Amino acid sequence: ADHWLNQYDESLSNLHKSLSLLNELGLDICEEKGRLHSSIGLVYWRKKLYSEALENLNTALSIQQATLPPEHPDILATYNRFAITYSAMNEVDLALENYNKCLNIRLATLPHNHPDIATSYNNIGWLYHEKIGDYVKALDFFQKSLAICRKILP
Repeated sequence: ADHWLNQYDESLSNLHKSLSLLNELGLDICEEKGRLHSSIGLVYWRKKLYSEALENLNTALSIQQATLPPEHPDILATYNRFAITYSAMNEVDLALENYNKCLNIRLATLPHNHPDIATSYNNIGWLYHEKIGDYVKALDFFQKSLAICRKILP
């Protein structure tokens, strides 16, 4: 929660303490370690320390792929964190690849008109609009997002 309050150093300290406790318990590979590394990656992204973010996200994904089903929400969250990090680094192909992984997981696991699917379409549309400059593709994804929102919102 500290990172939502822009208290990044405190957040990192608490996350690293949690990792240390898991290490003391002898838990080398467990779901919680994956979740912690993903959260650490997010905090580093917020601090604009992208190489540290990617290092922790890679660790998180390795652990998550070893301990969770491939369409688990924690894996989806890590892919999304990869996407925002790559986007911030202007690595648009890698950002798009990870946003598409998020979309594919959501399409496979959620009802067709779920708001999270609209969010994925919107994220991809934003990337095409802001980073790639392909306004036609951006509009297509924005329209898909809007269509879902119109169906589910009053």
